[in-house]
Amino acid sequence: MTPVTRSRLVIMIGAVGGILFFLHLLGVLTESEAWLTRRLAGREAALAAAARSLRQTISSPFRVSSILAENLALREERDRLLTDVAGLQAVRDENLELRRLFEFKQKSDFALAAAHVIAKSPEAGTHALLIDRGSDDGLRLEAPVVTGEGVLIGKIFKLERSTSQVLLLTDTRSRVGAAVQNSSKTQGIVQGKRGLSLEMRLIPQNEEISAGDIIVTSGIEPLTPRGLVIGRAQSVSTQERNPFKTAVIGSPVLFSNLSVVAVLLP
Repeated sequence: MTPVTRSRLVIMIGAVGGILFFLHLLGVLTESEAWLTRRLAGREAALAAAARSLRQTISSPFRVSSILAENLALREERDRLLTDVAGLQAVRDENLELRRLFEFKQKSDFALAAAHVIAKSPEAGTHALLIDRGSDDGLRLEAPVVTGEGVLIGKIFKLERSTSQVLLLTDTRSRVGAAVQNSSKTQGIVQGKRGLSLEMRLIPQNEEISAGDIIVTSGIEPLTPRGLVIGRAQSVSTQERNPFKTAVIGSPVLFSNLSVVAVLLP
């Protein structure tokens, strides 16, 4: 396009624009302008919708990433809160057990060494606990171990300077002299039954024992005083021609939940 042609085109466009503006002022183009506006409105709406869709498509991956990051943060916060709650529950249970031990010590004449349970025995077939007290704390082999309510749970059977192992009453190797809190003071031996329960054996046939009777230590062992609670008789069985009866004993202690115990000192 030559300079002369370009100049003529500019003059022509300017002239047409001036005429259209003049006609607009006179109102001659009102109907035409309205028709053109209606035609463009639909196209404008379509273009706006297409622009929104495009914008959402482009930003979608970023929103998904943001949502995933937020969900991860929320899960981490939930796990942290659950851990905090579990820790607070453990501290509360431990404080409660320590308070019970203190109350038991106040009511009895026993010297006690409170201890934390730090592990269970890894040996197969052994029902024992590892506690954080040992010979340096005055503990001795065969010393009885009790809960805060004064319930006997076992005896020390392995002793180190700072730790000890407690053989639980439920262990098959466990033995403790026992008596029934009844008028005849029936005596026998309580031993563990495959780590699942307790049995009181060697009860003479002519001695009285009934379901519901409280079983306590008889005091025949040198380090175990009389009167420590072992449990309660649940059932009694007899066999013909057998001079002794057997009773199943239920302990009030849930051995798997022990966290704090006390050892009776000589």
